[in-house]
Amino acid sequence: MKAFSKKRDKGDTILLFGQRVPESDLRCETYGTIDEAISSLDVSRAIVRRTGGRVVMLQEKGEIVNETILQYLNRLTDILFISAGYEET
Repeated sequence: MKAFSKKRDKGDTILLFGQRVPESDLRCETYGTIDEAISSLDVSRAIVRRTGGRVVMLQEKGEIVNETILQYLNRLTDILFISAGYEET
């Protein structure tokens, strides 16, 4: 299976619906920026989920008694998940 086609060696690329454009086309930069935003949201969500796990461990030890913290982190995770999905559509 080939991993590359060498077609981009000429400085152009094909957009989603088959239109060939120069790699300097503003749409290429825009799509890349959206991809970065989605990746950032996914990374943030993973960090918040990991934090939630740590909060649960601290609650089990009795070191955190405020249950609102975990609820907040869960809602934040939901918002990040929805935001990432919205950006992808």
